[in-house]
Amino acid sequence: MAKSNAKKTASQIVSDSRKKLVETLIQKMQDGVHPVREMWNSVGMYGLPHNPISGARYQGVNLLRLLMASVEQKYEDPRWMTLKQANNQGYRIKKGAKSVLLEKWIWSKVIEEENENGEIEKKMIKLRNPYVNFFRVFNAEQIDGIGPIPKVIPMEKNEMLQVAEEVIASSQCEIVEAMQPRAYYSPTEDKIMLPPRDHFKSQEAFLAVTLHEMSHSTGHPDRLNRQLNNKFGTPEYAKEELNAEFGSAFLQMDLGIQLSDEAVNDHAAYLQSWISVLENDPNELFRAVHNASEISDYLIENYQEYQEEQQNTQQKQISQIQSEELSNLGNAKLKVAIKRAVKAGSIEAGIKYLEKSELRHPDDVEGHRLVKEKYLENVKEFLPEQQEAEMQEEKEQDVFPEEVIAEAEMLGFSSVEELQDKIKQGMPIKNYDTSALIHQVSEALDGNYKQENIWEAEQENWSETSTYEQENYTMPGNESVIEEDIELEITMGD
Repeated sequence: MAKSNAKKTASQIVSDSRKKLVETLIQKMQDGVHPVREMWNSVGMYGLPHNPISGARYQGVNLLRLLMASVEQKYEDPRWMTLKQANNQGYRIKKGAKSVLLEKWIWSKVIEEENENGEIEKKMIKLRNPYVNFFRVFNAEQIDGIGPIPKVIPMEKNEMLQVAEEVIASSQCEIVEAMQPRAYYSPTEDKIMLPPRDHFKSQEAFLAVTLHEMSHSTGHPDRLNRQLNNKFGTPEYAKEELNAEFGSAFLQMDLGIQLSDEAVNDHAAYLQSWISVLENDPNELFRAVHNASEISDYLIENYQEYQEEQQNTQQKQISQIQSEELSNLGNAKLKVAIKRAVKAGSIEAGIKYLEKSELRHPDDVEGHRLVKEKYLENVKEFLPEQQEAEMQEEKEQDVFPEEVIAEAEMLGFSSVEELQDKIKQGMPIKNYDTSALIHQVSEALDGNYKQENIWEAEQENWSETSTYEQENYTMPGNESVIEEDIELEITMGD
């Protein structure tokens, strides 16, 4: 007759739970299911498992347990808590709900000892051999009284790709794209070797493979120091692949990005190698999860340091911007506009700031023009090339060249009709929309025209336009246009 849990030690209970966990994982692999992918898919909408009472994020083996439980029970809510915590909040566990066992390793204890004055005092000491205990938690979907959890707004695809690119840019080892067929990390050269990115099935596949190899690179002696010179097909090789696969998955989970699942293309072969390793020693799973947590933490720390360095560099560059043509106030506005643009990742954010400044100080027309000009010149250094190109395209479509404005200013006018005539007679209008040009010149020529005539004409024309046309008005020339593989072997280097 099997012993009941009441007669087992905490160590035995945890050991039995681990054994069952490994058996479940092996069964999934034998069924052809990639467990890491399956677990990652379970956290996409609401985020990683956490305790809403203590605010703790579950890590390592406990994270693995809760991810697998979420998959098996189809839980979408990532909140977990103990019975005591639920009761203290006035919640109630639903009848028949089954808990999930989590581990708690004890690394220190409090002892009492006599000090030099003969007094007994308490002292915390570190244990040479830690011991394990356990506790149980319930998912929020098993609890009555707890409110709904707000959904996590997932990042857009472009945001995910940008984050992944920045993580890769923070790599401590060189990443080389070359005309060769394999992606691998070479421990001897401390280099990640990749085929050209356009040889991958997609950008996501390229980024996922690179993060996988970056996970391997953390094993370098100067980093986390794992054994990396393993021969393909050996158990040691499979163990390190398990480290990197879990490590890359934990990294993506922590960052909130979900890339392609093609970091390991030959799933069947890899799953079989992992099955062999785990069947020989079930504890290899928990070593791999421990290593994976270290890998993820290490790469995220590097990424955060990289971000800080980039931000510091940008702030330093921004603070150095100075234009002799601008006043002190103009230079200050220039720097703030660029900071707004960098923070938002959008040229338009800086322009909106400057436009608000124009409304506050309507008389300084020339000053505003100079600041905006210097802004557009300098902001290019701080934003991606794609945004610069978009800005330039919009500028060409929406903004009349300064020489056109200058020529109109020289002509002078006293009414809309006179300006129209002089524009047509005195300078080429190309394909510019005359009414739009008049409006822009009107704003530029503060005090040199009869504003009431301009706006009366504008309002008269606008009133004749239907509500639908007003709501959907687009300046001519500015209509938006809607425009509707290689299998790679992932191996370690010698």
